[in-house]
Amino acid sequence: MMARQRGDSLLPTRFAEAGSVQEDLSRTVKAEVGPVALFLLELYDQDRNPEYLEAARKGLSFLEKEVIPNRQWYDYETFWSDVLELQPATGQTSALDTFGEQPWLAVDTVYRYQTDLWRPLLAAYGRRPTRPFVLIKTVYEGEHDSK
Repeated sequence: MMARQRGDSLLPTRFAEAGSVQEDLSRTVKAEVGPVALFLLELYDQDRNPEYLEAARKGLSFLEKEVIPNRQWYDYETFWSDVLELQPATGQTSALDTFGEQPWLAVDTVYRYQTDLWRPLLAAYGRRPTRPFVLIKTVYEGEHDSK
């Protein structure tokens, strides 16, 4: 993976069957560098190989230069709240609250309108077993007295 990191620090995420990098396709989903960088940081945490840390730093630098300023990240709400219909009558729930412990549920969600989002985010962080979580929905423009 690190040997295939590009000069601009892109960590490719798309490969042909033979293993070659699909450069154009990797660049259309360049926000996917984020999970790869996270994986490298987790690997570094276990192994302490400085090459993992350096590749992750380069990947994060790529995100800072190429993804964040251009707002080219993913809106996970499309995948989680609308597709999985995480909006029961009471609303403001999570994937884990909605579906319970499921073998296929590897990522949890936080869906809240409250202004002190740190509380539900901290609660999601403290859940066991540990799993990543994504803030999928909060206040939209014009909702709940937002400005």
